[in-house]
Order: sequence, then structure tokens, then C-alpha cells
Amino acid sequence: MSHKEKTIAGSIVTLVTLLTMGIVVFLATAEESDSRADVTITTTGTDAPLRQVQDWEDLRTKVSDHLADWLLQVRYQSSTKIRARRPAPATGGFDSMSAPTRRARQSEAAKSAKAGVGRAGPSHYTGTNNQVAGVKEADIVQTDGKHIYTIHKRQLVIIKSWPAAQTAIVARHRLDAGSRPKELFVSRDRLVILSRVNTTRTRITVLDITRRSQPRVVKEIELDGNLGQSRLMGRNLYLVTSSPMRLPQAVYRALSNVDWTGLPNARSLNTAYPAYQAAVARVRSQVSQRIRQALNRRDIERLLPQVRIMNQVGPGGPGGPGGPGGPAGPGGQVGTTRALHQPQNLFVPSTGSQPGLLSLTRLNLDRFDLQSTGVMAHGSKVYASTKAFYVAQSSRHLWRGRGSSQTTRIHKFSLGDGERAPAYAASGSVRGTLLNQFSMDEHKGYLRVATTERSQRHWNRRRGRRAIPRATPQTSRRTRPWRRTRPTFTAGGNHIHVLAQRGANMEVVGAVTGLAKGERIYSARFLGDEGYIVTFRKTDPLFTIDLSNPRRPRVMGELKVNGYSSYMHPLGRRNLLTIGQDATSTGRATGVHLQIFDVSDLTNPRRTHHHRLNIGSGRSFSQAQTNHHAFTYDRKSGVLAFPLTLRDYANPDNNFVGLMLVAADPWAGLREIGRIDHSNLSVSRPGQPCIITAAGHCAPRRARTGLRAPKMQRSLIIDGFIYSLSNLGLKVNALRNPNTEVARVIFAQR
Repeated sequence: MSHKEKTIAGSIVTLVTLLTMGIVVFLATAEESDSRADVTITTTGTDAPLRQVQDWEDLRTKVSDHLADWLLQVRYQSSTKIRARRPAPATGGFDSMSAPTRRARQSEAAKSAKAGVGRAGPSHYTGTNNQVAGVKEADIVQTDGKHIYTIHKRQLVIIKSWPAAQTAIVARHRLDAGSRPKELFVSRDRLVILSRVNTTRTRITVLDITRRSQPRVVKEIELDGNLGQSRLMGRNLYLVTSSPMRLPQAVYRALSNVDWTGLPNARSLNTAYPAYQAAVARVRSQVSQRIRQALNRRDIERLLPQVRIMNQVGPGGPGGPGGPGGPAGPGGQVGTTRALHQPQNLFVPSTGSQPGLLSLTRLNLDRFDLQSTGVMAHGSKVYASTKAFYVAQSSRHLWRGRGSSQTTRIHKFSLGDGERAPAYAASGSVRGTLLNQFSMDEHKGYLRVATTERSQRHWNRRRGRRAIPRATPQTSRRTRPWRRTRPTFTAGGNHIHVLAQRGANMEVVGAVTGLAKGERIYSARFLGDEGYIVTFRKTDPLFTIDLSNPRRPRVMGELKVNGYSSYMHPLGRRNLLTIGQDATSTGRATGVHLQIFDVSDLTNPRRTHHHRLNIGSGRSFSQAQTNHHAFTYDRKSGVLAFPLTLRDYANPDNNFVGLMLVAADPWAGLREIGRIDHSNLSVSRPGQPCIITAAGHCAPRRARTGLRAPKMQRSLIIDGFIYSLSNLGLKVNALRNPNTEVARVIFAQR
């Protein structure tokens, strides 16, 4: 054999060897994959980036196309002819769910001590339950240890809280009659109140509280749009507002004679059929052209939300003469109104359509420079880290006919160094919908998202076949043979997605899908390289997930118990403290329960302690189940405080509405310390011939019977005292002996 032939033979042997090794590795990998329980790993799922608007003319074109898509979506969903009527714009809802971390409390204490608050004040106090360290969330009450700041009706109430026995109101600031204050922030010498004005505008009121007894307004700003989520990072306030699009009458007149007959009923025709696609394109072009012709430059500007600078800091300040706010009027009022956005700061989704505008605004509390970025969409969930804002927009795929799946689009905005407006960074999409804020978390540059994917099945009442009910001109709604039944969630399941930014795309680089089919997520929590989700339908499966490798997340363990957990809180390093509803084996909720789970071994999560809060055949519920700000856990004292309502239908004397105190320890378990109620705050005070009602009014004595119980709202722990806040007032009690009342404050005035 020649040298050349030997070389060729050797190459063939090497090639065969490599192919054999590849087949062995493939079979081993497939065998390992098949051994995993119903878990599917996927690495696909991106969404087209948002399109930036270039100028006013480009904005008119994109708005016209955007509204045309929305009108076709309405046509598809309702299958009815759209006439010249004003569309009812959808309003975005916002959820806020979060929890404190040890680093957040230490950071807050360090800042307070640096500002001179901690030296003469208490050594320790709890603050607002925040999800991310360094990212503050607004609430109805804030504290710096020495003072408590809260909202009562249309008043800001400042209370001296230290020493505890000297707790008293030191100042009240009444807001305008047209505003409804919702929440506030405190940052050293600045206090920010966020209010709703006439349900269509959001007001930002900034006060100087250097002298707590004399708060002074230094700036008031009004934005068009509904108040959404807000965050405070350092001296930068970030606010999310949602504004509907109010089209001029010229647009409705232009749409009154659109020929919709060329668009067949999407429910009765396969949408992939070329004739249908051509009809959609033809009608869309006609609608878009009519809208574009009806809108002029002035109409386009009116579509955008406006901002009004109402107060100024002083001569030469940001709102003073020569500043961006314009010339000042009498009393420091500035009458200049401008558009919140410039065209270059607006972005339009490439797919899907919603008749609204989501605005992400930054306001610096020192310079009062206001900058904003807008997206033509409604975001229902908002998550913020110290570097980025994420807005989740739930929607359905358009023009896919029957069985369309739910998806969630996620838009990322970079915060940069905090000196500029939030900048659009990337977009992506995931399967399913999010529950709340805890469904998102950023860690080491990756975004983890927990979603539930549902599918509805409609059954034929006579034959039991799947069918989609539809009305025809010959069959009325009353006589048609089809009927929709209650939806069942037997497909889809629950998913964990890990996304990474690649240019302008948020790509799904790893996922766990198909968990607990037929159930939905009731709570989720991401802590470092670990994730936890709770699903529920009849029982409460707690899944533990290893996220140390973002590209290969793995379900490590599962624990099934009755009931569910609606909020999970870290208890030490390897335990979870949860609150939710206990339930029977059939899934019927019976009342509030607390649980402690040991997750030190992810492959074997265990419930170590369980405590039910119920009375006989009655029911119980807590605001902390749905609002994490009502959940106060003090790591130092090991005390948990939360509002609780107990209803005993057999014996009403056992009813309770107030604050529950529980000692929570990973080893000692759960033990009730005591209860605090504010019912005695509604009785008449000495020397005052009236009764303070649950609504906070001074009513005649005869109105005492039938008064509603006070609504317990929040709690704070300051050193060895528990401060409970209701709609009537504030009480100070000893933490370990709640029956010992130290001080009380009543908010109502004659």
C-alpha cells in the first residue's frame, strides 16, 4: 500500500471513530434528558425590537398604523361591525409585589446615620418592604426612625415617633381638594407625594421637610396619565404612568364609512387562508390611510400626554424666570404646559397594538429636571433594578384564529448613570402571563421570569366535542346550539424563562416549561441563584429551581401540601416564611395560614412549621396576602406583624379586625405574641362630645352603634415597640407585650 493510500485509510478510520463517539454522546444525552420528569428545556423566544419615532410626520404614520392594527383586533375579537363610536381605551393595571433584604435595611440605616437621624434616634427600625436593595418603593407610610410620615385622606401627617412615649403629631399639610394622595417617598430632606387628580392625571408634590413641623412645598408637577408604579433610587424618582389615546372627532368621522364587508369573520375562516390575509391587508391599508388623512400636526401633539409645572423653587431655580418651566406667575405658579414627550423619545411595538401610551419619567429631586420615554402600549407589570426598568406587556397573538396562545412582551429600559431619561434598550417575549412583581428578577445580567400559560377549552353541550360558539345571521345568541363552559387549564403549564440581552433583543437562553399543568402560579420568588414558585389548584406544590447555570435551569425538588402561599419571604439563609390560605384536600380555602419551609437542600424541600389563623367554621384573610407592604418582618427581633381579619359566623363576639403579632423562628417555629385592634379609637375622646367613626369623621354619640371596624393598614417596628397604623390613627405598643399601650394618635379633627 502506498503512502497516499495509507493516509486516506487513516483519515477514514479517524472519521468513523469520531462519528461513533458523537453517536454515543448523543445517546447518553438523550437518555439523560428522557430521565428528567416532565420538564422541557427551551432556548427560543425573541420579539422584534421597538421602533423609534423619528419626527412628527413619522409619528403620524406610526400612530395611524398602530390604531389600524388595534381596530382590526377589535373587529377580530368582537366580530361586529365597527361604527363611528369612541373606542373604550384599555387602562393599564400595575402591580407591586416585593420584600426587604438584609442589605437594603443595612444600607438604609447607614444613610440615616450619615444624615444625622440615627444618632439621636432609635438604634433599629423597619422600613418599607422593598424588593431590590437600593430601590425604594412608595407606600402610604414611611419612617426615618424619629418621625413617621403618612397620608390621611387629603392630608400629609407627620408624627414624632421617638421617644415612643412622646409620639404625637407635629405637622399636617392639606393638599388640594381635587387631588387624591395615594403614596409617598422620603429621601432625607425631601418628601414626595404621588396623587391622582380627576382620575386622568398624576400629581407629584415635592416638599422640603428640613423642619418637620413646617413642611414646605417646593415643586408641584402634573402629568397626564393614570398613576402606576414608582421607584426612588438616590435622588431620582422614576414614575410609570398610562395614558389612553383620545382621538379627535375627525378620526371617528373618517372611520364611519370604512368598508368592513371585505373582512370575513375570523372565527369562521382559517386565518392562514391567502384570501383572508389579502382582505386583512386591504382593510388595514384603508383604515390607516383614513386615520393619517384625518390627523394633522396639532391633533398629533394633543394625542401625547402633557406636563404642567405648577410651582417653582425660587428665583433662578429650575422653574424660575429663564428656566425651562417658563415665566413665573403670581405665587410662584408657572402656567407653561408642554408635551411630556418629543417624537424621538417615543417607541412603537413592531407587533400587536393597544390604544394607549406608557410613559417612564425620571425626576431629579435636587434639580427638578424632568425627562420621559414613551411606549405605545400598556404595561401591567413593572420591575426595577438599580440599572434597568422592565415593563411586561401581556397580549395575545393577532390573526391566528382559534387556540391563540398567550404571550408576554418585555421591554427593557436602561437607567444609565441616572442623569438622563430612561433609554430603550431591548425587547423580548416569553410564553404565558405574569402574576406580579415577584415574577421578574434580574441577577448577574440575566432576567428571570415566571409565567403561567393557560388554554381554554369549549365543549359541545350535546356531543361533548370541542367547538367555538359563533353567531350567524340566521342563528341568534339565544337559539344557537353551542355554549361556552368554564375554562379548564389542562395545557400550557407554568414556565421559568431566563433572558439575556443580545443587541436590541431579549433572548430566552434557558427555560423550564410545563410545570404543574392544570394549575397556575400563586407566588414566585427569586433569591440569588435559586428560584421558588408555588402553584395551586387543589394542593400547593412548592418547586425549588437551581438557576446557577442560566442556560440550564433545573427543577431540583417539589413539595405538595394543602392550601397555597401567596407571598414568600426569606427567613435567614435557608428558610422561607410564607403567608397564604389553608385549604382542604379538594382545594377549598379555609383561612389564613403561615408556613416555614426548609430549603437548605433544594432536592428535598420540607415544611417545618405550620400555623393556622382561623376560628371554627369562620373565615380569615389578610391584606398581606396580596400587598407585601402590609407584611412586616423584623429580622433582629424575629417578629412578624400583619393585618388580620377573623370572621366567626357562629359567634360574632370572636370576630377580630386588627394587627397580628407572631414570633417566627426557623427552629422555634411560629408562636402568636398578641393582637392589636383600633376599635377603641372610634369612641369619643375626653371633652369631645362626638365619636370618631371608621371613616375618620366626628359623628354624634348616637352614631356609635353599627360602626364599621377600623381598617388596619400597616405596621412598623422601632426598637422594642410596635407602631400600628389604621385609617383612624396610630398606636404604640410594647413589642413583646402588645397589651401594654405606650401612646396613641387620632388622625381625625373636629
